[in-house]
Amino acid sequence: MSAKQKIWIVAATAAIGLGAGCGETGPAGPAGAPAWDLNANGTCDPATEDTNGDGVCDMTDIAPPPGVSCWDLDESGDCDLATEDSNDDGACDVLDCRGGGNGFSCWDLDESGDCDTATEDRNGDDACTTADCYGMPGITCWDLDESGDCDAAAEDINGDGDCTIADCMIPGTACWDADANGACDAATEDVDGDGDCTIVDCVGTSEGTVEGSVTSDAGVAIDGATVAFFPGTATATTDAAGEYTIELPIGVYSATATATGYTDASADNISVVAGGTTTLDAIELVAVNPLTASAGADQRQVGYGATVSLTGTGSGAATLTYSWSQTAGPAATITGGTTATPTITMPTIDAALTAAGDGYALHDRTMLLPIAPRFQGSVTMRLTVSGDGFTKTDDVVITAAEPVGSVLNVGVGMNVFFLAAIGTGTYSWTLTPPSGSAATLRDGATRTPSFIPDVAGSYTMALSGGPSFTVVAGNWEGTASSCSGCHDGSPAPDMMTPFAATNHATAFQRKIDDAAGHFGGNCVSCHSVGYSAAASGNNGFDDVAATAGWTFPSALAAGNWDAMLAAYPAVARLAGIQCENCHGPNDSDAHMAADGSRMSMNAGMCAQCHDSGTHHFRPAEWATSGHGNLELAIEEGVTSTSCVRCHGAQGYLSYSERLAAGNAAPFTSTEVTALGITADNVEPITCQACHDPHDAANPNQLRTYDNVAMLPGGFGVAGVGKGATCMTCHNSRNGVCVPTSTGTAPWCGTTGPAVYWLHDDTTPASRLTSIGGPHRSAQSDVFMGVNAFFVGPGGFDVSPHAAIADTCVGCHMAESEFGEGYGDHTWAPGEELCASCHGEGVDGAAIQATVAARLAGMGPAMAAVVTGDVTDLFTGGATAVNVRAYDEATGCYSHTSSSTSNVSLASAPTSVRKFDAIARALGFCFTMPAAVTWTRVGTGTGGAACSGTVTSTEVCFNAASLKTTTGTAIVPASGVLSKAFWNINLITYDGSGGLHNPVWALDVLKATYEALIAP
Repeated sequence: MSAKQKIWIVAATAAIGLGAGCGETGPAGPAGAPAWDLNANGTCDPATEDTNGDGVCDMTDIAPPPGVSCWDLDESGDCDLATEDSNDDGACDVLDCRGGGNGFSCWDLDESGDCDTATEDRNGDDACTTADCYGMPGITCWDLDESGDCDAAAEDINGDGDCTIADCMIPGTACWDADANGACDAATEDVDGDGDCTIVDCVGTSEGTVEGSVTSDAGVAIDGATVAFFPGTATATTDAAGEYTIELPIGVYSATATATGYTDASADNISVVAGGTTTLDAIELVAVNPLTASAGADQRQVGYGATVSLTGTGSGAATLTYSWSQTAGPAATITGGTTATPTITMPTIDAALTAAGDGYALHDRTMLLPIAPRFQGSVTMRLTVSGDGFTKTDDVVITAAEPVGSVLNVGVGMNVFFLAAIGTGTYSWTLTPPSGSAATLRDGATRTPSFIPDVAGSYTMALSGGPSFTVVAGNWEGTASSCSGCHDGSPAPDMMTPFAATNHATAFQRKIDDAAGHFGGNCVSCHSVGYSAAASGNNGFDDVAATAGWTFPSALAAGNWDAMLAAYPAVARLAGIQCENCHGPNDSDAHMAADGSRMSMNAGMCAQCHDSGTHHFRPAEWATSGHGNLELAIEEGVTSTSCVRCHGAQGYLSYSERLAAGNAAPFTSTEVTALGITADNVEPITCQACHDPHDAANPNQLRTYDNVAMLPGGFGVAGVGKGATCMTCHNSRNGVCVPTSTGTAPWCGTTGPAVYWLHDDTTPASRLTSIGGPHRSAQSDVFMGVNAFFVGPGGFDVSPHAAIADTCVGCHMAESEFGEGYGDHTWAPGEELCASCHGEGVDGAAIQATVAARLAGMGPAMAAVVTGDVTDLFTGGATAVNVRAYDEATGCYSHTSSSTSNVSLASAPTSVRKFDAIARALGFCFTMPAAVTWTRVGTGTGGAACSGTVTSTEVCFNAASLKTTTGTAIVPASGVLSKAFWNINLITYDGSGGLHNPVWALDVLKATYEALIAP
């Protein structure tokens, strides 16, 4: 019998609820039968059970008619004190079936005042009631020998033909007066020799037998095992066959088997019946594994690609074998894997990045390299020790690097990594530590060197032929009395008040009190200051907690934080995500330095905690999105007065402040210079760009929310929720300009503040000065139904999708599980997004296909317009038209100035194709009747010098350069072709295929086509 198995040898059919008062209906017998169904046949038998003739068999039938006492065993109609009033209370009632007085169990046969399990609780329900008078299920109540019959001689004592409880009580005698002589005969009736003839004596014995066996989990008999029974102290010992037999008083027991070299095992609810034998299933004992195995202590911060020695030990057998395997992490190489002391070669940083998944790569720049948990290169090695048929395992974790942020102010003992720009393959780094430091440089001839500061002070890392960096190491303090002493408005700006309302500030306190949360001890490293298992002695949370003796509470519950604050104030001081988590330790030389070493817009600052896998994955998603495009940030987020505001985190930080003040104008060159953005420090649109780490005034700590008075596209938005952040950059951008001090920008009007306008039918021709499309990410314009020509004034055709909460965010950041590749911080809507609101089968494909078809038809229509214009010129007597020719293969032009058209075309083209890849502007390619030759000049694609000539019948050019011989533009900036080009690119660059605002997008394309084909 397996442990905890219940064995029921005797069961009761129905319990008569003697707790009911006389004349009350008690609980039922068999299901659906009356309560006083003594023979358990499921019906009310008038002759034997319906004593009072009321047609119902219930507890009243043990009594005479109403008004007579209930326990009238002889049915005389009187309460006979000598034979029926057992408890001498002057009333013959159901209580008289008890041995003792009121308050004792009903079936207290020996009148001890207790329910004796061995002799009275025959059905094992832990209650001594009249249910225990039953023999076997379905048998009449007083079937003492459990034969299944009512034996007149031995059981029907009162001769009424029915073996019931009444037969235990012969008037004037003890209960078990089998011969009804009125006396307790010791020789024939007092079977247990206790001087009292009671129901116990009817069984002839008060003991039963238990037999069974004990085996190993392999099925081998165990000799000499001890089987102990409880309650009591009885034990049995197994023989060579693993078997045992023991006599026990009747009752219900549990048994525990023990044997040397084995774990204990138990069996429960073992019923022992008088004179019967209970056979148990074999109790199986599991052999105790004698082996020990240790894979050694965990090793941290060993470095990427490092060779690490492992030391395994084992014992418990004369001959042991060892085997090592890797169970987790990016692949490491094992050498000597069948020895106790192998070596492993850790994964390289490239291998760790590859294992982390899409979006992780080393950029081509020189910088401090933050380490996220997902690519820290943590591997788990398992040691298996074998001997004498047993095995034992143990794991050891080796970590190449510990997670670390992106500021040059670090905790003592924490690894610091750097990254060099891609060079010739030869790198030479040097480390200059402070006095008293024994820190050494690791991998100094690679792109990714590192070191571990061992004392507080300044460390200089220098790349030969490249930049140098000063890393400051210090110890942690906690913000309780450090930052708040100054950053409360005097002398420094008040950062503490708004920060106190953020989730970061209370991350530890809230979660440790949340009984319904998932917070655990493994979460503390990110929810506290300076926690690091690899670094000790720097006053981090783990150091202070160990010294104070604080341990994580056994259960999450309200009051945990208050208790910690009261008993462990020094530990609590370092709890929560505080200033130092992002800015580095306060107890360092970098504190109060004005060199920016404590600030960073790099996403690695957030990724050190928010990219640990499971539900912490947003930086990994962000890295796969366009917002994480560092190359684009370097290209456009450094010096461009217009692009820097949206293509670089540092630029956007300043830009969001300008927008809040109502200024949507681009930066001036002076302002860009003041930002100090370089190719080596610019960051793409990182977490800190959109989210303000210090202020929770807006949902999700967004810098911009709900309303923007004016966007660069020349319009404002209101009530768009979290989508306002998206709209600050995702607009056409060309609806604002800043006039010069002399007012020489005619489309801006007079001198003064920035001027805004829309690109629609209300726009004066004087404001349209160049042929070009809107900014490539013009989703807000389409969504709001503005900035399109040929459809009248804009602003009244807002998309129905504006009804979605948080607009852009409501769809593009719909929650998804990490790994699906859409939603959340990928911003890529999933394939089923439309159906989630519009119903099954709705995917928007037909709308997108229609928009694509309409766009495809625009090229030929535009080509026909320009062909007609040029042909009309030649028909009218023109001898040539001029262009600034463009070579698709090299990106070279025929002249360095965009305003000079120096290639002459002497006839109308035989065919034309639209071409819009020339500096993102409208272009055409003419096929001429004869080849045209021109010379490449200037700088082409990738900065290559242009040279040589082009001879071809096809000549490509920017439409703005198509001019008459007198210099008049054939395709004016305010003409139909230019406006059509704007509309086409507006819908194309929106990127949704019209889904952002379907009706308006199709209306724009229809109107555009009609304008192109108009006579």
